[in-house]
Amino acid sequence: MTKSERGAHVPKNVKNIRVRTRADGSIRGYEVRYRDPLKRDSRGYPAVRGKVLPTLAEAREWQLRNSVEILDGDYVDADRLKTKWREVADEWLDVRRVKLRARTISGYENVLKNWLSEWDDKTIGSITTRDVRAIIRKVRAAGRAVGTEHHVYDTLNGVLKFAVRDGYIKKNPAATVREDLRGTAEKDYVGQALTIEQAEAIVAALPEGRFRMYGLVGLWTGMRAGELAGLRVRNINFDKLTIQVDETVEDVKGHLRPGTTKTRKSKGRRIPVPSAIIVEIAEFIEGAGLAGDDYVFAVPGKLFSHANFYDRQWQPACAEAGLAGTRFHTLRHTFITLRAREGVPVHLLMAWAGHSNISTTMIYTHVFEDDPNDHGVAERIFSAERREVIKPELRLVEVQAG
Repeated sequence: MTKSERGAHVPKNVKNIRVRTRADGSIRGYEVRYRDPLKRDSRGYPAVRGKVLPTLAEAREWQLRNSVEILDGDYVDADRLKTKWREVADEWLDVRRVKLRARTISGYENVLKNWLSEWDDKTIGSITTRDVRAIIRKVRAAGRAVGTEHHVYDTLNGVLKFAVRDGYIKKNPAATVREDLRGTAEKDYVGQALTIEQAEAIVAALPEGRFRMYGLVGLWTGMRAGELAGLRVRNINFDKLTIQVDETVEDVKGHLRPGTTKTRKSKGRRIPVPSAIIVEIAEFIEGAGLAGDDYVFAVPGKLFSHANFYDRQWQPACAEAGLAGTRFHTLRHTFITLRAREGVPVHLLMAWAGHSNISTTMIYTHVFEDDPNDHGVAERIFSAERREVIKPELRLVEVQAG
């Protein structure tokens, strides 16, 4: 193409835009020429690349926008935009494996397989906010719970945030969808705590022995199910009346194995236990002949299966107590909520619960913010600050040696 041909279609004051023609001489488009900051030529300089647009106006607009992105550091390699979603998701999983438990990774893999497999062959740059909303609608149409909806969103959002951070895409198309999800963390927690009478009724309905003790310790420590299953005798300090959380038992695709705690804040935390409960634990351990590294609730040669306990012992006990459908995790909500109601400082609740974020702990403190007993809570805190010892009344479940 001669200079006269170029000048006939592109003003002289417009630089780095060329006319592209077909064999018959008709205009195919306008090519913007630019230096790619992410690629180098054979001499080590930013490589020259081109982008063809159908009209001169579109070419000039794209040229300006591209120049601003390069200057602001927001430029994305066009080739990376063509990377398949599944490739980016697998890379994200590989990075996450270093920090997360195998069970958590397994959960992400299930979401990618069961809910996001239709994206496997999509390019990462082609995924839009509309696509994200379509996935959320699919979860709702399947009648899944709010928790599943949030889990699916958190997974796809995690991959897309990683894609932005690693230079695959410019912005996260899922960023604005979070506000459209059903429910919030606070709404999910409110109403899930039991009264102490209800919790005791369920524990009392559990079979005597290790199953009832498992429920009793869960109620009075707020430990997660996996943490209870991973509790060893050496983790219990009978002199200082505390239990230390060091490990868990996790179920990964049907196989039980020792695992790490859910968060770094969870590991090594010490939970104070009422003396009467410590006595019952000691009697149980002595009666079972356990010591040292023995798991408190397991049987010899076999780790404690919370899934089996939940189906065979927990659900029947809830039904017998007139509270069918209650989750075991509700004991944890009950422990933290009642401690918050008693006026335990938030920083202590956070430490006992092993929360990594104080906003999670604050959810429980808001549940009873309009409670008529607030004045009584204030009086107890005031008395404690004056170093007056307040001994709380303990409502205990009678546990017979079994």
